[in-house]
Amino acid sequence: MYTPRRRRIGCWTAVATVVLAIVGLIRWWTAPIDIPRPQRPPEPADNPYDVYRSLAAYTAQIFRNDPMLSYA
Repeated sequence: MYTPRRRRIGCWTAVATVVLAIVGLIRWWTAPIDIPRPQRPPEPADNPYDVYRSLAAYTAQIFRNDPMLSYA
């Protein structure tokens, strides 16, 4: 018995859709529940002004002591 081409295409499309839905449901059902997340790093200091001030003083000392680094 001959079935029209459009009917066969429609049936195969329906079968493929059902198979994809079943595979998707199986993968969703067997997926891990909890994804481990790494711990957050500690927060930096609230006011790093002292560190920046000492770094600026150190850099200024290097510039004062080395004549090659002078602003000509």
